Amino acid sequence: MELKVTGGLMQYLTGHGPFGKKLHQMNIVEDNTCHTCGVVATPEHNVMRCQETEHLARDERELLGETPVTDVLRTPELVAALR
Repeated sequence: MELKVTGGLMQYLTGHGPFGKKLHQMNIVEDNTCHTCGVVATPEHNVMRCQETEHLARDERELLGETPVTDVLRTPELVAALR
């Protein structure tokens, strides 16, 4: 099964994107925490856990539960279900 690698997916997987954690490492923002949840704003938090983005991926979050992204990408059935 093929997975289309987009710019957004690459940013998510590498952590090199507009995420609080990375922006803080680059001294672009003073704080690395999520303004809504108060935890470190990692890619996984922003996409899968943040209350602010919950409405964007509610069905996907239910499907994946607490499955780490690396495990999702290794599970063809989950990748297929997310298409």
